[in-house]
Amino acid sequence: MEINAGKVFEVSWEVCNKVGGIYTVLSSKTKSMVSTYKDKYFLIGPYFKDKAFEELIECDTPSYFEELKLNLRSRGVNLYFGKWRVPGTPKVFLVEFSNLFQQKDSFKFEMWDKFGVDSLNAGYDFEEPLVFSMAVSMLLQELERLNVCDEKSVVHCHEWMCGFCLLDLKRSNSKIKSVFTTHATVLGRSLAGHNEDVYANIADIDPYEKAKQLGVLAKFTAEKAAAKHSHVFTTVSEVTGEECARFLGEEPEVLVLNGIDNSYFPNNHSKVRKSSRKRIINLANSLSYPKKYKNPMILYFGGRYEFRAKGLDVFLDALAELEKCVKSTKKEVIVLFFLAMENESNQNEQNQFLNYMKLVNRTQDFSGVYTKDESLEVIKSKLKTYSSALSVTHKFGDDKDPLIKGIFDKRLNESRNIKIIIYPEYLNGCDGYLDMTYYEAIAGCDLGVFPSYYEPWGYTPVESLAAGVPCITSNFSGFGQYIDKHKKGVKVVSGKTKEEFTKRLSKELVSFSKLSEKQKISERVNSRRNAKLVDWDKLIENYFKAHNLAVSK
Repeated sequence: MEINAGKVFEVSWEVCNKVGGIYTVLSSKTKSMVSTYKDKYFLIGPYFKDKAFEELIECDTPSYFEELKLNLRSRGVNLYFGKWRVPGTPKVFLVEFSNLFQQKDSFKFEMWDKFGVDSLNAGYDFEEPLVFSMAVSMLLQELERLNVCDEKSVVHCHEWMCGFCLLDLKRSNSKIKSVFTTHATVLGRSLAGHNEDVYANIADIDPYEKAKQLGVLAKFTAEKAAAKHSHVFTTVSEVTGEECARFLGEEPEVLVLNGIDNSYFPNNHSKVRKSSRKRIINLANSLSYPKKYKNPMILYFGGRYEFRAKGLDVFLDALAELEKCVKSTKKEVIVLFFLAMENESNQNEQNQFLNYMKLVNRTQDFSGVYTKDESLEVIKSKLKTYSSALSVTHKFGDDKDPLIKGIFDKRLNESRNIKIIIYPEYLNGCDGYLDMTYYEAIAGCDLGVFPSYYEPWGYTPVESLAAGVPCITSNFSGFGQYIDKHKKGVKVVSGKTKEEFTKRLSKELVSFSKLSEKQKISERVNSRRNAKLVDWDKLIENYFKAHNLAVSK
């Protein structure tokens, strides 16, 4: 594809700041962006000292940097420059914006006066990205004044948090062209978070009134303004495009589908799978002592803990049906919930978990550590081991938590054939027991299950395929709709009602449980093939298309 854009500046709250899924989008595609744009590609993010220490690599600064830095400092913005420690090592500007908070009210007024952003009752979660975004606008205006940017330069802003930047550039009559991407609408995400049926009732929703009712009016109007006033408006999937048209009143001109860099995943799938599977089974055996699992079917769910939006309620219903099937065949099933969530610090409880594991596996002598009456069962009782069929490895809510309650309601905690393990911990390779990355851990599983009810795209099923693990997803997800025509290695479940959806998901789980080992190997091979359909090598052109379109306007 011919490239018409000059310099490209990609702006996100998650540049060098890992807080959510957009970090994965950006960091996984940087190699492809740098390969095409070379030294004309930059990212811009917020400066947080601890994060920058981990993610930013020092490098030579551009010739204009010192003047740029001094000019911004005089306006209250401290600027840092380096390369991001991700594939492609792209050049990065990080802005430290805390000194601008004293101007937040004037920023709010400008956004209201020029673009109708209603932030009268907005709090810090709105003000912080607003101030950051305005600091980015100052940076780009200075680059334009120094003739580093011109009419072929493009700023690509991700999410409402960075939309203020393009709005302020428009207010100042900048020649820089803008692209705006929403990865999930503010209103759609909020509705899903409140367990409301987004898609069934979308035609009857008054967006403004609903946003006001749910307390997201400021963010909603900011997103709406950014979508309207950007040169090119984009989103990540067809399903979210329909949502944008209804809620924001703007049709996306380009779909920038989320890809993946398959080189992130180890090529020696069988070796990684064997090692990972051994650790997972050992974990289950330890938590079910003295029961031993020999060759179980291992299912997993991974991602943010959103009980309804991620379809965990439907997953539990389907597991209850699977339990009936495996009970007659005496087949053993391990179900892992890898929940990416921030936990309250409780080092003592985590240490108890680790000590128990080591004791069960006889890998450490605890003489002098525990008193004589602190037997194996006493130590075990200190953990959240509800039964031989249900264990929670780290601190996780209480018995009223919807996932725990759902397991009890379905009496899955009494199952003799299904072992459920809730592992609410970021898998970064040094969590203390499994000590595997998320990608390594899922490679040892047989099937990923992601029955999301609200999912603008959905990286978890994509990652599952790339790890060589077949998966089930839903037609409510952007990825599910995209991949639906490629059936091998991935099953896309649909249903107009919860009952219909649950029935079809249950059927898929039961059907998979009956596959022979040869058939499962075939499914794993097909999974890796399908992962290539969403490699950045294939999907990155959507970004180039959006940038070219912006330059033409």
